[in-house]
Amino acid sequence: MEKIELKLKRLRYEKGYTQEEIAMKLGISQATYSILESGQSKLDVEMMYKIVKVYGLDFKEFLS
Repeated sequence: MEKIELKLKRLRYEKGYTQEEIAMKLGISQATYSILESGQSKLDVEMMYKIVKVYGLDFKEFLS
């Protein structure tokens, strides 16, 4: 199973987004997104929901 932080980075690269672009879509700062993507902070359910919406996934896809 792929670690969440690695999945965040992979999804972002696959979609061609910068950290700043994704952060803006999520309503957070680029610095906060960088912390999430580096694994220095854990995702809460609310942020996971926003992320799956941005990437057009469902929770099962995101967590698998």
